[in-house]
Amino acid sequence: MLQSLWIAATGMEAQKLAVDTIANNLANVNTVGFKRSRANFQDLMYLTLKAPGTAATAETQVPTGVEIGHGVRPVAVQRIFSQGDYKKTDNPLDLAIEGDGFFQVLLPNGEEAQKLAVDTIANNLANVNTVGFKRSRANFQDLMYLTLKAPGTAATAETQVPTGVEIGHGVRPVAVQRIFSQGDYKKTDNPLDLAIEGDGFFQVLLPNGELAYTRSGALKIDREGRIVTSDGDPIQPEISIPEDATAISVGSDGTVSVIQPGTTEASQIGQIQLVKFINPAGLRCLGRNLFMPTDASGEPILGIPGEEGFGTIAQGYVEMSNVSVVEEMVNMIVALRAYEVNAKAIQTADEMMQMTNNIKR
Repeated sequence: MLQSLWIAATGMEAQKLAVDTIANNLANVNTVGFKRSRANFQDLMYLTLKAPGTAATAETQVPTGVEIGHGVRPVAVQRIFSQGDYKKTDNPLDLAIEGDGFFQVLLPNGEEAQKLAVDTIANNLANVNTVGFKRSRANFQDLMYLTLKAPGTAATAETQVPTGVEIGHGVRPVAVQRIFSQGDYKKTDNPLDLAIEGDGFFQVLLPNGELAYTRSGALKIDREGRIVTSDGDPIQPEISIPEDATAISVGSDGTVSVIQPGTTEASQIGQIQLVKFINPAGLRCLGRNLFMPTDASGEPILGIPGEEGFGTIAQGYVEMSNVSVVEEMVNMIVALRAYEVNAKAIQTADEMMQMTNNIKR
């Protein structure tokens, strides 16, 4: 198929982003304090059919070569924080920042809380087919109350009010909790697809030298023979597969064995270890199916699969996301309706204020 089709497709996607960015800038032309954005792009890698400087004859070289580009990709949508124009309003509470800095604000309660719920559900649905993904749930908490009359206040010499009068001040999100329930298993027959049946994480070494943890067992082999994640991060302890290995076997206890030419017996070359945490919900999400420990999660506990409460390894399977599409769609509808109710409450409050202002008319 013509490469130009795919190259042109990358250009269309890139320019769509550019138009979307410009449209957003224009839509906010009268938005106070808005800072315009600019889409930045980068050309993709090139197929070199003939390198510049290649010998054409014994005494000459080609001056430019033949390099075919593969298109373009967006690399950033940059916010331009240049100073906007000033508009005089004579309102004592209209404030402009001359120079660097931001105001910090507390977001509105009800609608923002439900927006967080919708965002969380959307992320769950987006990752419904992500291997090892664990769904999240937004948790909320009511704000403090204005107590006009406390419960139990004396009504008469012999009676008390049973409930009191307390006016709530709204809601706030307090956590987005990761639910580490087991996902479904999918059989792949790939010898490097591993699923953890039970508690535990694979540990991987990041390029910066830090250890991260994942439930995604869709593993690969890099050019050095190491078992790595899809991003090329080697699992720890590091295990290397010999070049001449004809078969790979991973036991339920994590032992990795291979069969090599000239022998019918498998030889053990490594041991996959798992890590668990006292509070896995306290792990920090890095993206790419990776987690990092925090003070809330506790220190990593290292162990052998199948021992001391650790899960076992199932070779030829992957653990799918634990997201239930039906449940998340129901949650989405509930959150959407809650958002609409909060919006209606604001509209009602506005109408009441308008009625009050119109009393003297």
